[in-house]
Amino acid sequence: MELNEKNYITESLLASMQIKKSELFFNYHEHSRVHNPYELEARTMEGIRKGDVERVIKSLDETFTGEYGILSKSSLQSAKNLGIIGLTLASRAAIGGGMPYEKAFSLHDSQVLRLEEINNIGEVEVMIRQSKIQYAEMVHELRSGCDRKKNLLIEECKNLIFRKMHTKIIIRELADELEVSVEYLSALFRKTEGICIKDYITKEKVQLAENMLIYSQYSIEQIALYLGFNSQSHFGSVFKKHENMTPKQYRDNFAKKM
Repeated sequence: MELNEKNYITESLLASMQIKKSELFFNYHEHSRVHNPYELEARTMEGIRKGDVERVIKSLDETFTGEYGILSKSSLQSAKNLGIIGLTLASRAAIGGGMPYEKAFSLHDSQVLRLEEINNIGEVEVMIRQSKIQYAEMVHELRSGCDRKKNLLIEECKNLIFRKMHTKIIIRELADELEVSVEYLSALFRKTEGICIKDYITKEKVQLAENMLIYSQYSIEQIALYLGFNSQSHFGSVFKKHENMTPKQYRDNFAKKM
């Protein structure tokens, strides 16, 4: 990092940055422009952190006298840049609310990639809104079991599971990496989460499959292989057991609506 600073941060670069900042400040004052209030953003993030879906929706629907900043000469790119910032803040708020960080980071990355494909400002704004509400809903789901005592070992186990979602997950390998016995991990997981590890893994894989079926262009066979299922038919039977419809029916029903 220090080497990069010495090589790339020159006096001329610092001077140009200062000039740009001065021009920007002058432009805002000249046109009496005011940013949207911080309190509005804070209310949204607090709603996500608490899993309060109604509060998030209410804050997103608020009107304000200020306006969003301009982060690019292109209005579309500016909307995308603002969206990326909003998604980043939302993902961190969700982590603060108890969402496993690997899950939050992966969801954030997939949302940003999706955002890059959109070529309409209105669609960008709708996607950002839906994504923030989605974070609140996921935190709410996690907090619905708030009577369960949070356990750091189990939280690390869940993060480990999410990092291995594209493989066939072996419980013994999880226990080995966490340096505990299979019996201890299985018993503690069920006690803490109210579900056995195997069922939790399946549930998480089905949820990720749902997201991929709606938002990605991957074939059902590719999704099955990516998620570590033995075959497309095995994936289909597991998915249908959880969702009462085949992966193809799910994609046909929900991808069109999105």
